[in-house]
Amino acid sequence: MNDERWYNLTESIREKFGILEEKTEPIEMEVGGGQKVKRGKKEIIIFNGASGKMKLEREIKPIVLEKKLHYHRRKDDARAEYIFSPDEFSYNLNAYRWDETLAHWEKILWKEGQI
Repeated sequence: MNDERWYNLTESIREKFGILEEKTEPIEMEVGGGQKVKRGKKEIIIFNGASGKMKLEREIKPIVLEKKLHYHRRKDDARAEYIFSPDEFSYNLNAYRWDETLAHWEKILWKEGQI
């Protein structure tokens, strides 16, 4: 879902239902030694939809151009090095419904074109 479609979707939701919360969170990837590096972001909106409290998450990550694996003969240790595109991104959209009885977000399975 590109920027224009995401904007149109959020504006449509804003007009029909109103938005309870809107935020952006970083997506972190763990690299060697327990260090975490920012590798994208999540745009999140929460709203009261027709079937209750809903959450949409749009993940934006740079495309992996190359993956290099580094092996060590003396250790059973391998390390992966990724090269990311500076200007090409992948987009993923996840939808969730709030489950009142279990008090957690339940993922909604949907097909492309439904939202």
